[in-house]
Amino acid sequence: MVHSPRIEHSDGQPGNFKLYRAYHEKLRRHDGWYCFVVYRPTRSGLTVITDRVQQAADLPHSNAMGR
Repeated sequence: MVHSPRIEHSDGQPGNFKLYRAYHEKLRRHDGWYCFVVYRPTRSGLTVITDRVQQAADLPHSNAMGR
């Protein structure tokens, strides 16, 4: 699953990742992975600031929220 927030919203607030419990648990059960990508919009598209690949099982349950 790829997650990719803007580095900063148009109102100046920082971007953030949201992990939803149902999807997170499904990824954990199936040995799934996340690809986290932070980007900045540009005139011609976007620029990737940083990225990281992380196995879902390596993230604690408490980081998952929502349904």
